[in-house]
Amino acid sequence: MSTGQAQKRLLRSDARKRQVQLESLSRREVILDENGHAWQSDGYGLWYRAYDGDGISSYELAQLSGPSKVLEGK
Repeated sequence: MSTGQAQKRLLRSDARKRQVQLESLSRREVILDENGHAWQSDGYGLWYRAYDGDGISSYELAQLSGPSKVLEGK
């Protein structure tokens, strides 16, 4: 396995872990991604960025966001 293939495998693994974490959070939870963007779950599988109305799936968010921090869990 080449180094590039190993890096891609690692990235996919990290993204998958982020996706599982995102899916475990409940409705209305807010996360802050590594870019400083706040995202809120609708509880039905979509996440919405604080400043726009387009929802994306936890899969897409895991691919885009990198590590994130849960800000609110009510």
